[in-house]
Amino acid sequence: ALDEAAPGRGYTSFGGPGFSPKSGTLGGWAPGNESVPTPSGVGMLLPKGADIVLQVHYHKSGKPEEDLTKIGLTFCKGPIDKRMRVLPVLYLPLRIPAGDSKYMAHTNVTIPTDITVHSVTPHMHLLAREMLVTATLPDESTKKLVRVPDWDFNWQTTYAFKQPVTLPAGSKIEVEARYDNSTGNPLNPNNPPKQVHWGEETTDEMCIAFLRYTVDSEHLTRGQVAQDAPDSMGSGGFAGNQMRLLRQVMEMFDEDKDGRINTEEGKDMADFIRKNN
Repeated sequence: ALDEAAPGRGYTSFGGPGFSPKSGTLGGWAPGNESVPTPSGVGMLLPKGADIVLQVHYHKSGKPEEDLTKIGLTFCKGPIDKRMRVLPVLYLPLRIPAGDSKYMAHTNVTIPTDITVHSVTPHMHLLAREMLVTATLPDESTKKLVRVPDWDFNWQTTYAFKQPVTLPAGSKIEVEARYDNSTGNPLNPNNPPKQVHWGEETTDEMCIAFLRYTVDSEHLTRGQVAQDAPDSMGSGGFAGNQMRLLRQVMEMFDEDKDGRINTEEGKDMADFIRKNN
Protein backbone atom coordinates (compact mmCIF):
# COMPACT_ATOMS: atom_id res chain seq x y z
CA ALA A 1 0.00 0.00 0.00
CA LEU A 2 2.84 2.41 0.83
CA ASP A 3 4.55 1.66 -2.49
CA GLU A 4 1.33 2.03 -4.46
CA ALA A 5 0.54 5.38 -2.84
CA ALA A 6 3.95 6.89 -3.67
CA PRO A 7 4.95 8.11 -7.15
CA GLY A 8 7.66 6.19 -9.02
CA ARG A 9 9.45 3.15 -7.67
CA GLY A 10 9.61 2.68 -3.92
CA TYR A 11 8.45 5.06 -1.20
CA THR A 12 9.94 7.39 1.42
CA SER A 13 9.95 6.31 5.07
CA PHE A 14 12.29 7.85 7.62
CA GLY A 15 13.58 5.50 10.33
CA GLY A 16 11.80 2.19 9.88
CA PRO A 17 10.15 0.66 6.80
CA GLY A 18 6.83 2.29 7.72
CA PHE A 19 5.22 -0.87 9.09
CA SER A 20 5.99 -3.77 11.43
CA PRO A 21 7.21 -6.73 9.32
CA LYS A 22 5.52 -9.91 10.57
CA SER A 23 8.14 -12.15 8.95
CA GLY A 24 11.07 -10.40 10.61
CA THR A 25 14.27 -9.12 9.08
CA LEU A 26 16.63 -10.90 6.70
CA GLY A 27 19.60 -8.74 7.63
CA GLY A 28 21.24 -5.40 6.98
CA TRP A 29 24.46 -3.74 5.89
CA ALA A 30 26.67 -1.00 7.31
CA PRO A 31 30.12 0.21 6.16
CA GLY A 32 32.66 -2.60 6.41
CA ASN A 33 30.18 -5.41 7.00
CA GLU A 34 30.12 -8.67 5.08
CA SER A 35 27.59 -11.48 4.81
CA VAL A 36 27.85 -14.40 7.22
CA PRO A 37 26.43 -17.75 6.07
CA THR A 38 24.19 -19.74 8.39
CA PRO A 39 25.33 -23.17 9.64
CA SER A 40 24.07 -26.34 8.00
CA GLY A 41 20.47 -27.03 8.94
CA VAL A 42 19.83 -23.40 9.97
CA GLY A 43 18.10 -20.74 7.89
CA MET A 44 16.11 -17.52 7.97
CA LEU A 45 12.42 -17.71 7.12
CA LEU A 46 11.19 -16.24 3.83
CA PRO A 47 7.47 -17.12 3.58
CA LYS A 48 6.02 -18.12 0.23
CA GLY A 49 4.62 -15.10 -1.59
CA ALA A 50 6.35 -12.60 0.70
CA ASP A 51 7.53 -9.22 -0.58
CA ILE A 52 11.16 -8.33 0.10
CA VAL A 53 11.38 -4.71 1.27
CA LEU A 54 14.82 -3.11 0.95
CA GLN A 55 15.31 0.06 3.02
CA VAL A 56 18.25 2.27 2.02
CA HIS A 57 19.54 5.28 3.97
CA TYR A 58 20.70 8.09 1.67
CA HIS A 59 22.86 11.09 2.47
CA LYS A 60 22.88 14.03 0.06
CA SER A 61 26.15 14.64 -1.78
CA GLY A 62 25.14 17.91 -3.41
CA LYS A 63 24.87 16.43 -6.91
CA PRO A 64 22.73 13.85 -8.75
CA GLU A 65 23.65 10.26 -7.90
CA GLU A 66 22.74 6.85 -9.32
CA ASP A 67 21.62 4.13 -6.93
CA LEU A 68 23.59 0.94 -7.67
CA THR A 69 22.34 -1.02 -4.66
CA LYS A 70 22.10 -4.78 -5.09
CA ILE A 71 21.23 -7.63 -2.75
CA GLY A 72 21.99 -11.32 -3.00
CA LEU A 73 20.10 -14.21 -1.44
CA THR A 74 21.56 -17.65 -0.84
CA PHE A 75 18.89 -20.32 -0.42
CA CYS A 76 19.36 -23.26 1.92
CA LYS A 77 19.76 -26.76 0.61
CA GLY A 78 18.36 -29.70 2.50
CA PRO A 79 16.01 -29.76 5.51
CA ILE A 80 16.08 -26.84 7.97
CA ASP A 81 15.88 -27.81 11.64
CA LYS A 82 16.31 -24.37 13.24
CA ARG A 83 15.44 -20.81 12.35
CA MET A 84 18.13 -18.15 12.67
CA ARG A 85 16.74 -15.22 14.65
CA VAL A 86 18.01 -11.72 15.41
CA LEU A 87 18.00 -10.25 18.92
CA PRO A 88 18.82 -6.51 19.12
CA VAL A 89 20.16 -5.46 22.51
CA LEU A 90 19.90 -1.68 22.40
CA TYR A 91 19.96 1.47 24.51
CA LEU A 92 17.58 4.15 23.25
CA PRO A 93 17.87 7.05 25.76
CA LEU A 94 21.29 8.20 24.60
CA ARG A 95 21.92 11.79 25.66
CA ILE A 96 25.64 12.50 25.20
CA PRO A 97 26.64 15.91 26.62
CA ALA A 98 28.90 18.20 24.62
CA GLY A 99 32.50 17.83 25.76
CA ASP A 100 31.99 14.47 27.50
CA SER A 101 34.80 12.12 26.41
CA LYS A 102 33.77 9.19 28.61
CA TYR A 103 29.99 8.93 28.28
CA MET A 104 28.88 5.38 29.10
CA ALA A 105 25.77 3.52 27.92
CA HIS A 106 24.60 0.31 29.61
CA THR A 107 21.74 -2.00 28.70
CA ASN A 108 20.81 -5.67 29.06
CA VAL A 109 18.32 -8.35 28.08
CA THR A 110 17.44 -11.49 30.03
CA ILE A 111 16.68 -14.53 27.90
CA PRO A 112 13.79 -16.81 28.97
CA THR A 113 14.92 -19.95 27.16
CA ASP A 114 18.08 -21.85 26.26
CA ILE A 115 19.68 -20.36 23.14
CA THR A 116 22.84 -20.67 21.07
CA VAL A 117 24.49 -17.44 19.88
CA HIS A 118 26.20 -17.70 16.49
CA SER A 119 27.39 -14.12 15.95
CA VAL A 120 27.32 -10.55 17.26
CA THR A 121 27.18 -7.35 15.20
CA PRO A 122 27.91 -4.13 17.14
CA HIS A 123 26.48 -0.92 15.69
CA MET A 124 27.27 2.66 16.71
CA HIS A 125 28.14 5.91 14.93
CA LEU A 126 30.96 8.49 14.90
CA LEU A 127 31.22 9.37 18.60
CA ALA A 128 31.60 5.72 19.66
CA ARG A 129 34.95 4.54 20.99
CA GLU A 130 34.42 1.01 22.33
CA MET A 131 31.84 -1.67 23.08
CA LEU A 132 31.79 -4.75 25.30
CA VAL A 133 29.14 -7.47 25.03
CA THR A 134 29.03 -10.09 27.79
CA ALA A 135 26.67 -12.77 29.08
CA THR A 136 26.12 -13.42 32.79
CA LEU A 137 24.80 -16.91 33.40
CA PRO A 138 22.38 -17.89 36.21
CA ASP A 139 25.34 -19.24 38.24
CA GLU A 140 26.93 -15.74 38.05
CA SER A 141 29.72 -16.89 35.73
CA THR A 142 30.37 -14.66 32.72
CA LYS A 143 31.16 -15.18 29.07
CA LYS A 144 32.74 -12.40 27.03
CA LEU A 145 31.03 -12.38 23.63
CA VAL A 146 32.59 -9.41 21.84
CA ARG A 147 34.96 -6.58 22.74
CA VAL A 148 35.66 -3.75 20.32
CA PRO A 149 38.42 -1.63 21.96
CA ASP A 150 38.85 0.87 19.10
CA TRP A 151 35.60 1.44 17.23
CA ASP A 152 35.77 2.40 13.55
CA PHE A 153 32.47 3.39 11.90
CA ASN A 154 33.86 2.47 8.48
CA TRP A 155 34.94 -0.98 9.61
CA GLN A 156 31.80 -2.42 11.14
CA THR A 157 31.62 -6.16 11.03
CA THR A 158 29.83 -9.26 12.24
CA TYR A 159 31.84 -11.37 14.67
CA ALA A 160 30.94 -15.02 14.07
CA PHE A 161 32.03 -17.58 16.65
CA LYS A 162 34.08 -20.59 15.56
CA GLN A 163 32.20 -22.45 18.29
CA PRO A 164 28.69 -21.06 18.87
CA VAL A 165 28.05 -19.94 22.46
CA THR A 166 25.30 -21.71 24.40
CA LEU A 167 23.41 -19.65 26.99
CA PRO A 168 20.91 -21.20 29.43
CA ALA A 169 17.55 -19.64 30.27
CA GLY A 170 17.94 -16.77 32.73
CA SER A 171 21.23 -15.57 31.27
CA LYS A 172 21.62 -11.79 31.04
CA ILE A 173 23.17 -10.33 27.89
CA GLU A 174 24.80 -7.00 28.72
CA VAL A 175 26.08 -4.24 26.45
CA GLU A 176 28.43 -1.50 27.62
CA ALA A 177 29.60 1.26 25.26
CA ARG A 178 31.72 4.40 25.58
CA TYR A 179 31.41 7.59 23.52
CA ASP A 180 33.69 10.61 23.05
CA ASN A 181 31.82 13.85 22.33
CA SER A 182 34.80 16.11 22.92
CA THR A 183 37.02 18.17 20.64
CA GLY A 184 39.64 15.44 21.14
CA ASN A 185 37.62 13.09 18.93
CA PRO A 186 38.75 13.80 15.34
CA LEU A 187 35.62 12.07 14.00
CA ASN A 188 33.25 14.31 15.96
CA PRO A 189 30.91 15.70 13.26
CA ASN A 190 30.10 18.79 15.34
CA ASN A 191 32.54 21.66 15.85
CA PRO A 192 32.06 22.84 18.49
CA PRO A 193 30.59 19.67 20.03
CA LYS A 194 26.87 19.64 20.86
CA GLN A 195 24.62 17.26 22.78
CA VAL A 196 23.83 14.18 20.71
CA HIS A 197 20.83 11.85 20.98
CA TRP A 198 19.72 8.55 19.46
CA GLY A 199 18.81 8.99 15.78
CA GLU A 200 19.02 7.67 12.24
CA GLU A 201 21.46 10.26 10.89
CA THR A 202 25.16 9.39 10.96
CA THR A 203 25.67 12.56 13.01
CA ASP A 204 23.22 11.15 15.62
CA GLU A 205 24.19 8.10 17.70
CA MET A 206 23.10 4.52 18.31
CA CYS A 207 23.97 1.69 20.70
CA ILE A 208 23.00 -1.76 19.44
CA ALA A 209 24.43 -5.27 19.53
CA PHE A 210 22.64 -7.56 17.09
CA LEU A 211 22.85 -11.21 18.16
CA ARG A 212 22.06 -13.95 15.68
CA TYR A 213 20.89 -17.00 17.59
CA THR A 214 18.92 -20.24 17.50
CA VAL A 215 16.59 -21.65 20.14
CA ASP A 216 17.90 -24.96 21.51
CA SER A 217 14.45 -26.53 21.93
CA GLU A 218 13.37 -25.73 18.37
CA HIS A 219 13.42 -28.63 15.90
CA LEU A 220 11.43 -27.77 12.81
CA THR A 221 12.00 -31.22 11.31
CA ARG A 222 10.04 -32.61 14.28
CA GLY A 223 7.38 -29.91 14.24
CA GLN A 224 8.80 -28.19 17.34
CA VAL A 225 8.64 -24.40 16.82
CA ALA A 226 10.01 -21.86 19.34
CA GLN A 227 7.32 -19.47 20.58
CA ASP A 228 8.91 -16.95 22.98
CA ALA A 229 11.50 -15.47 20.64
CA PRO A 230 11.82 -12.18 18.72
CA ASP A 231 11.64 -12.47 14.94
CA SER A 232 12.66 -8.99 13.85
CA MET A 233 15.00 -6.12 14.66
CA GLY A 234 12.04 -4.00 15.68
CA SER A 235 10.75 -6.48 18.25
CA GLY A 236 13.05 -5.13 20.95
CA GLY A 237 13.78 -8.57 22.34
CA PHE A 238 11.88 -11.32 24.11
CA ALA A 239 8.32 -10.73 25.26
CA GLY A 240 9.39 -10.34 28.90
CA ASN A 241 11.66 -7.42 27.98
CA GLN A 242 9.07 -5.28 26.17
CA MET A 243 8.41 -3.22 29.32
CA ARG A 244 12.16 -2.55 29.64
CA LEU A 245 12.19 -1.13 26.11
CA LEU A 246 9.11 0.99 26.82
CA ARG A 247 10.82 2.44 29.89
CA GLN A 248 13.84 3.30 27.73
CA VAL A 249 11.61 5.16 25.25
CA MET A 250 9.98 7.09 28.09
CA GLU A 251 13.39 7.98 29.55
CA MET A 252 14.51 9.07 26.09
CA PHE A 253 11.78 11.76 25.90
CA ASP A 254 11.51 12.74 29.57
CA GLU A 255 13.48 15.95 29.07
CA ASP A 256 12.71 17.45 32.50
CA LYS A 257 13.50 14.15 34.29
CA ASP A 258 10.33 14.21 36.40
CA GLY A 259 9.49 10.57 35.67
CA ARG A 260 6.47 11.56 33.60
CA ILE A 261 5.72 12.36 29.97
CA ASN A 262 4.01 15.73 29.53
CA THR A 263 2.01 16.79 26.47
CA GLU A 264 4.94 18.12 24.43
CA GLU A 265 7.18 15.18 25.35
CA GLY A 266 4.32 12.84 24.43
CA LYS A 267 4.04 14.39 20.97
CA ASP A 268 7.76 13.90 20.37
CA MET A 269 7.58 10.29 21.62
CA ALA A 270 4.57 9.48 19.45
CA ASP A 271 6.32 10.96 16.42
CA PHE A 272 9.44 8.86 17.11
CA ILE A 273 7.39 5.66 17.43
CA ARG A 274 5.44 6.47 14.25
CA LYS A 275 8.61 7.07 12.24
CA ASN A 276 10.35 3.93 13.51
CA ASN A 277 7.46 1.49 13.24
